[in-house]
Amino acid sequence: MSLPSPLTLPSLPPSTVTQILDVLLEPTPSLHSLFLHLLHPLPPTYPALIASLERELLHLCAIVDQIEADPVKAAGSYASTDGKWVADGRMVQTIVDEVMNSHPRLGTPKPVEVKSGSDPSALSALSAAEQKAMNSASTSTSTPTPTTTTPTPAPSADSETAQLAHLNTAYEAAYPGLRFVTFVAGRPRGVIMEEIRGAIAKAGEAGAAAEERRKAVGAVCRIAEARVGVLGVGREAGKG
Repeated sequence: MSLPSPLTLPSLPPSTVTQILDVLLEPTPSLHSLFLHLLHPLPPTYPALIASLERELLHLCAIVDQIEADPVKAAGSYASTDGKWVADGRMVQTIVDEVMNSHPRLGTPKPVEVKSGSDPSALSALSAAEQKAMNSASTSTSTPTPTTTTPTPAPSADSETAQLAHLNTAYEAAYPGLRFVTFVAGRPRGVIMEEIRGAIAKAGEAGAAAEERRKAVGAVCRIAEARVGVLGVGREAGKG
């Protein structure tokens, strides 16, 4: 599968355009109307489109920060950065929550989805490939000891899977409503687990949840950019 040229997106049915969003970001139905709004005016490339989406998501995260500080504000109306897309505070919260939880937990074994939407608990093929890359990086990692040149074997996959499951649970307890997401980029599990531990250690600090939301938006968008590279972009109809 390759992505259609971004220049063709306005001419495609909305259902097709939102399917593309779900491929890039994992299924996020509440985000569809905002995504369609971002096509007018049309960003010329997928990276530009993802950058626009990231800017809007960070804007929505800032609104959620306000609502968490004063829950009465959930009843208010809020607009996109250009003022043309409007939603109430509860919808803003729904969008942010859905984006935060759209990607599967790292290291959680699940069946690979055969057909989009067939099993909401399943990994998409792209998520499965991304997690496989993390697992492969972990199994190829070994650490030399100070007294010998013989590498120390990496921890077993089962042990690291159990540790990741524990850390996922601890993170979600520390940050209710959030799920840890990061741009793996071929990094081994041990590095990812240290990142999760660092986030958990900061959970009691002022602004920690807001910072985790912003980091998650960045991670989701970096993953989307990488997926564009993996899938490739088809030529505009009538060209080439």
